[in-house]
Amino acid sequence: MKSKKQWMSKRIVRWWLFCAFVMILLPVQVVASPEVVVESGAMKQVRTTVEQVLSILRDKSLAAPEKRRERRELIMARIKNAFDFVEISSRALGRNWLRLSRDERISFVGLFTAVLQHNYISKLEAYSNEEVLFVNDELNEIVRTDPKTKERVTTYRSTVFTDILKNDHKIPIQYKLKKVDDQWLVYDVVVEGVSLVMNYRSQFSQIYDKEKYVGLEERMKEQIRKSEESL
Repeated sequence: MKSKKQWMSKRIVRWWLFCAFVMILLPVQVVASPEVVVESGAMKQVRTTVEQVLSILRDKSLAAPEKRRERRELIMARIKNAFDFVEISSRALGRNWLRLSRDERISFVGLFTAVLQHNYISKLEAYSNEEVLFVNDELNEIVRTDPKTKERVTTYRSTVFTDILKNDHKIPIQYKLKKVDDQWLVYDVVVEGVSLVMNYRSQFSQIYDKEKYVGLEERMKEQIRKSEESL
């Protein structure tokens, strides 16, 4: 059985997932690609989040060590407005999501959100300015028939394509968004072909198969406790 420390310290988690989640949060210089003439709603949502987080990171009144917790809370508040953590959680847990009770799902979403917060926002202060290029976006209209009402239902998904320019190296980042009412929300981030959701699903599946939800929940709580102690 893998130790509690090992499950969160695998290189694939520490590198790929870190990149995937924080690229939208980096203190970046936002630059639009010349090919982008009209900014879509989805692209505007991603850009707005970047600019809001950038503003917080550069706020000198929040730079003092004693302001660290406040700064993180402000950043997380912006992220929560841009990400659909319920869908991210359900996708990350995969088939095991259906096995959870309502209370377990609520608990899991809260814990998973906290794990992401502590693991990745803590890295933001160490990043120097980078440049993000907004390339284009791809809108998909999905039409299906509701099995109960037999009515046609249309949903909208979008992929926003960006490039992070770092040390003369271009890192392609894709943001997967869905339209909920009138708002676009991120439900996955893909870095150089590697999905945030699929990486977590692999990790969670291994733990759940061996230890069920109780074991997974305890591992996440311990990870959060250790992160809180380091503040």
